[in-house]
Amino acid sequence: MSGERTVPLPACRSVDEIAGFCTMLGFTRTYRRERPNPYVVMERDDLHPHFFGLPGFRPEDSYGSCLVVVPDIVELFDAFAARMRAAHGKLPVSGIPRMTRPRRRKNAEGVTGFAVIDPGGNWIRFTAGRAYGGAAQRRGHGRLARRPRAGRASAGGRRPGRTGVPRPGRTGPSRGGRATGVGRPPGRPSRPRGPLLRPARAGQAG
Repeated sequence: MSGERTVPLPACRSVDEIAGFCTMLGFTRTYRRERPNPYVVMERDDLHPHFFGLPGFRPEDSYGSCLVVVPDIVELFDAFAARMRAAHGKLPVSGIPRMTRPRRRKNAEGVTGFAVIDPGGNWIRFTAGRAYGGAAQRRGHGRLARRPRAGRASAGGRRPGRTGVPRPGRTGPSRGGRATGVGRPPGRPSRPRGPLLRPARAGQAG
């Protein structure tokens, strides 16, 4: 199945306030309603964030966040920064709303990114597309992908705890350390379960 899409839906204090902010960044409002709850949809190219209004919401207490992977981080930052400077006379880097500057992250193989903190206090984080299509992905997303899953066969071809010896009462060759019962004559009853007969020791009466 393909064609799925995930839509971010953070809260805000006012949908009109958030719509004005997004419009300043170059978004277009495509939907708005007031009842049964305030709701607004913004659009810019392939970005379609949705927001809902929450009475009594405090932007400074927000934990809302969203990750946006883009092919050209510099182009998008320059476009947002130019619009913010035109509206505010400078690039706001403190308070709410604000925007951080691109920086390279050591824990992401040098991939750069920036964040826009909207009037609702939500962190909209933009990162370069290489984060999902670069060296980390070619290696299988790092060391975790190389760690064997629980229950997977070991290098010897057997799972932990398996000896490859058929349990009492079963015949036939084992497969992957498990008796299969192959080779048992049709209609022949299984050997009784319970203690196995042991050979008599030397000198013991027969």
